[in-house]
Amino acid sequence: MCLPPIDLGESAMRLRPAVLRELSQLYREAAKRESTWEIRRRLASHALALAELAEKIERDEFVTQANIERYRRMLSQSLDEKRRKTIEALLREEREKQVGSKAGERLEATLP
Repeated sequence: MCLPPIDLGESAMRLRPAVLRELSQLYREAAKRESTWEIRRRLASHALALAELAEKIERDEFVTQANIERYRRMLSQSLDEKRRKTIEALLREEREKQVGSKAGERLEATLP
């Protein structure tokens, strides 16, 4: 059985959910074929962790995009300079999150 190594650290957080789900499926299939109970349990546990991580990334990406849209609307309606600066700072933070998650697409190319 040859499965790709998984690092659930920061680099995995930058992967797209589709890739994580694909890896999760590989681990689930491997667990079904495994005869040793302990290895089967570990493979299933890894599959679940990958699927949960994919869900979390999707939720975070959705929230980030919603925040960006909301901050843009707020910025277009705000006349107060102090409030505009605060909203601009929040908008910058959300854009940085979005750019950081897109960097994961480049990381994907290195996966088998």
